[in-house]
Amino acid sequence: MLRSLVGSEMCIRDRSKGAALATLSSLVKQAVHAEVLKNGPKTSGDPGAVDSADAVTEAPGQLEKAAEARVMQKISGEKLRRSDLEVAARTLEIQKARAREAKAQDKLNGLREEEAAARKKVVQLTVDEEKLRKEAAAAHSAATSPALARRMAREQSDTAMRLAREVQRQDQAIKQVKTEAKEALATTLQKDEAATAVRKQMAAIKDELEVDSQAHHAIKLAAGNALDKLHSDLAKRFSRLQAATATREQAEAELEAAEQQQAVATEPDERVTARTRVEAARSAVSQAMDQQKLEKEAQVSETTVAGGEKMKQVMKVTTSKGKMEESQAQVKRMRVELDKVETEAAEAQQEASNLAIQSSAATAKLKELQAQAQAAAQAALEAKRMTSGTVAKEVSTKKAIAVASTNFVKRQAAAKVLELEKRKKAAEEELSVIRVVADRLSGQVEDDTAAQQDSPITKK
Repeated sequence: MLRSLVGSEMCIRDRSKGAALATLSSLVKQAVHAEVLKNGPKTSGDPGAVDSADAVTEAPGQLEKAAEARVMQKISGEKLRRSDLEVAARTLEIQKARAREAKAQDKLNGLREEEAAARKKVVQLTVDEEKLRKEAAAAHSAATSPALARRMAREQSDTAMRLAREVQRQDQAIKQVKTEAKEALATTLQKDEAATAVRKQMAAIKDELEVDSQAHHAIKLAAGNALDKLHSDLAKRFSRLQAATATREQAEAELEAAEQQQAVATEPDERVTARTRVEAARSAVSQAMDQQKLEKEAQVSETTVAGGEKMKQVMKVTTSKGKMEESQAQVKRMRVELDKVETEAAEAQQEASNLAIQSSAATAKLKELQAQAQAAAQAALEAKRMTSGTVAKEVSTKKAIAVASTNFVKRQAAAKVLELEKRKKAAEEELSVIRVVADRLSGQVEDDTAAQQDSPITKK
């Protein structure tokens, strides 16, 4: 029925669209044509106005063309307005359709949830019915056979005692696990504190290493400058020694020349001059040798001092380097120790977590055992009551009534499931139809919008 209504509505709308536009075009064309013929040519106050003298001589065909142009402009504007209104109306229809779709979807979801709950109820009622049947059969057997009733009572009592012992053992196990978990947690805290202490110690050693590194760099730089100065002083001393040696050699050459001159001199004046020159040269050689000796002794002394100073600077550099390397070694050892402590802390944490999980699982199992033990104790009391034939008959009758009542309720729940299935199927069909209509309306709006954008009127 819903499909027929939707289809009829769309057919009527599509069929009347063309006729309405044609009628509108005809009416607007007639009205504008009459207005042009009635008002005549434009006045000079209007843009593009024609003077009265020119209007008298204007051909009748031009008036018809102007009227036709104005008519077409009016028709185009009206068509565009109608098209916009139609698109807006269809958009509103789409929104309503989407709202109906959302409402139908919510209805379907509610039916699905209700159906799932009803099915779950049927399953639970089936389990309850089966349990009641077994209890009714046991009560009937106890009523017909007192020996069987006593045996069933003993069995139920043994089961209750066994479950009680299991509950006690499980409780002891949980206490043991909790104790171990507390110890593991305490170990974890100790390891964390140890790791924190190692981190602080390693940070202090790193700071010390930084200071030692800077000191080593400064000592090394100062030692280099001191050695450079020693080398420069030794070079100057060596230059002075070379200069003194050159002066001595020059004085000896001068002495040799003076002695040769004295040997070849024949005249008294020449001999006196030569003798004076020889004595001066000998004095110069003596002074040069003394100076060379002093420079050589000074060089030896400065070389010895420079060697000692160099050794001192080397020892300073070596000592600072050794201290820095010792700090580096301490940092490495602390890093190894920190890794070890952190690993032990992680292992302790993991052990504590595992024990906590074991404790949770054991607690859940304990609750289950406690429930089973309580049910077994209740069943043992019920079985003990069943040793009385009168009680057994009464219980058997009550259980049979409970079975019949549960079966009746289960059939009602099953009937409700069937009803919900039908309602769900109808809701799915309704949702499918609403979606088809909404999708079709969306497609028409998109086509009309595209056509309107491509039309010459819109482009103009």
